Amino acid sequence: MGEGKRIVRQYGRKELIELTGVCPSEMYALPKMIWTKEHTDIFEQTRFLFMYEDYVAYMLTGERKISYSGASRSMAFDIRKQEWCEELLGLAGLNKEMMSEPVPSGRSSET
Repeated sequence: MGEGKRIVRQYGRKELIELTGVCPSEMYALPKMIWTKEHTDIFEQTRFLFMYEDYVAYMLTGERKISYSGASRSMAFDIRKQEWCEELLGLAGLNKEMMSEPVPSGRSSET
């Protein structure tokens, strides 16, 4: 069974959609992060985890920030609270300190 299906079975499709704002799918980062945890030891050596958006921003600014929109594509972002969902990240052995700070789109470091 795929990681995405296991997440749906554990949390429920409707509940995941309400929490994350996305239809559960293997294309999002969370199922891939769970697979990585179960088949490698790379997260034991990882301090920060970047999506492509926040990695580029980090390389340009040195700040670890990601838009709410970019974070939601992980399938581990609580759109109601506008923060990382510790429980979902925990499925992959991650915590929110490893993730970039979610911010509104277009927000600069001064605002």
